[in-house]
Amino acid sequence: MFRLAIRVELLFINITNDDLPVSRTRQTIDSTLKTCVEVKSLSGLEDFTTAVERNDLLQTKAKPLLKKNLLFCLPDELLVEIAMELLWRDLVYLRQTCTRLRGITKSLAIWRSLARREPRQTLCLELPIESYTCEELESHFLLRKSAEVRYEKGEKGLPFSQRILPIKMALPLDSASLVPGGRWLLISTSRGSVNYYDLNSEDYTGRELIPERYIERRSSMCIDTDWSSSILKFNLALTNLDYTQVNRQADIEVWQVNLVVDAQGKGIALSAKSLSHFLQEPAGTITSIALVDDLFAYSLSFTPHDDTWYVFVVNWKTTRGTGYPKKVKLIAFWSPTSVILCG
Repeated sequence: MFRLAIRVELLFINITNDDLPVSRTRQTIDSTLKTCVEVKSLSGLEDFTTAVERNDLLQTKAKPLLKKNLLFCLPDELLVEIAMELLWRDLVYLRQTCTRLRGITKSLAIWRSLARREPRQTLCLELPIESYTCEELESHFLLRKSAEVRYEKGEKGLPFSQRILPIKMALPLDSASLVPGGRWLLISTSRGSVNYYDLNSEDYTGRELIPERYIERRSSMCIDTDWSSSILKFNLALTNLDYTQVNRQADIEVWQVNLVVDAQGKGIALSAKSLSHFLQEPAGTITSIALVDDLFAYSLSFTPHDDTWYVFVVNWKTTRGTGYPKKVKLIAFWSPTSVILCG
């Protein structure tokens, strides 16, 4: 139903063909009008109906007027409704046709419609769709889609844009993680702290998310984003290993991180609260970690030259201290560099 309305401009061009009889022209216009009315009843549609049913517009001598003006007899509201059904690539092409249609494609309703059709994990919006202006939604949407196009064409030599971040740290960096969306960069240090950086700001000053709690540890982290939340929220798993001890047991923590929103509804910072804290069991060297929902997984070896590796999966929501239940998978003659949990 919508596709016929979307092709309205092509239809008006086709019906000016000299081989098309006037009776067929009227039938085609009536069919298009019926489809447009089914899309939505809008004020101003009567003017369009009157224009196309005037006898002089259906005469051969008036065909140039039919081709030139009929599309723009449609009210802006109907053009917006039609444009809302387009794919984002078609919308980009449409705005290149003329000034009026370019203005139509800058409607907030169109970009909200496009955003709602996309999964949250695709656009990685950190606020509800209603919180964004038309310019912000358009910029964010096209930035993400252009990145997808570049990624798809990466094998053909299309260069990727790069930035060198002048980040200065007082403590050695142990691990880093980029929050989906590309705005927030998390960095863990050898003292168990986690700092975050706003990559959209003019400077790259780090702010403390999780405070220092140790003197010298080796840390690693991973995140699990809650896509059901309309405001950015994710869980952060953090391991802190005291590698000076023989037993090599790491403290494992899970934190909930939330976006801090100001009075104007803009995200300005991140905050964290502790959800769980337990010790790694059994002792060994953790090589990789993963977090999905209420499950936390880690792989480890017991001796530096051991060819046997183990992956442990625990429910961090019910785990406290030591002696907790866990699932174990034996991996022989293979050193896992990463563990992936699928939700």
